[in-house]
Amino acid sequence: MKYWLVFLLFFGIQIHAEESVKKEWWEYIDGSVKIKFRFKEILNHQFLVEGVWTPDGGAPGHAGPAELVFKDIHNGSKSKVNIKYFSLAWDRFNDLDIVIKKGDDWRFNPNANLDKTYLVNYYDLDRMSLWNYKHQWHPQPVFFEDINFDENKELIILDWMAGQRFNHEYEMYQINTLDNQTQLTPYYLTKEAIDTSTEFDKVNKTIRTWHSGGACLYSNYKYQYDGQKYRFVEYVKAEVLDWGTKKQRCHRLVYDIWNGEKVLRERFSQRY
Repeated sequence: MKYWLVFLLFFGIQIHAEESVKKEWWEYIDGSVKIKFRFKEILNHQFLVEGVWTPDGGAPGHAGPAELVFKDIHNGSKSKVNIKYFSLAWDRFNDLDIVIKKGDDWRFNPNANLDKTYLVNYYDLDRMSLWNYKHQWHPQPVFFEDINFDENKELIILDWMAGQRFNHEYEMYQINTLDNQTQLTPYYLTKEAIDTSTEFDKVNKTIRTWHSGGACLYSNYKYQYDGQKYRFVEYVKAEVLDWGTKKQRCHRLVYDIWNGEKVLRERFSQRY
């Protein structure tokens, strides 16, 4: 009888211990899980794209580092791009054993086979575009667009919520071929970071970047394409004056940029 009591006590302790360490599904994606995937389609009529993603269960969109490899189908050359905050919506892994469905939610399957490469339909993701200000919630993490009007598309990489005020941030690369080798070269349109708050105007060939701290605490920078590059042409700054008094007001200044210098064009104040 004594041996049975010892056994039951040990068995009960084991059950309690297992229950105490039971993880939530998102706790499994703690930096140790690496998901290999490949887009089914050829992107930009040029690239086969595959990658390794390390999702972070504690981050918005489970965004985590990824390494993408772009293989040019025309010359076989490969280019690597590292992304700090990469994200793919779980439901885009539909019908694959890497996720399981609980109610209306898709969750990571802790028993998924991480040795295999998962195929993802690129065109199931929401299409992105800079020009029509179409920023999506489950966007394509990479896309292609001609942003300097030379009839050649640039590669746009999305960093999930890496920008100011939880905006997605963009990284851009020019696609060049030299000695039958394709190269992806970082491309900087402006001095400021470009994110989903940035306004792109294709008709007037302008870009306006924002530094936003609130309704009356911001600055923005307007650039216009001159045929060779985006030239800084306008600066706007807004701030609150006489804060906490009866004279408190929102003060807005607009400057034109001439020969690199700011020239005041407009001054505006209103009660705030």
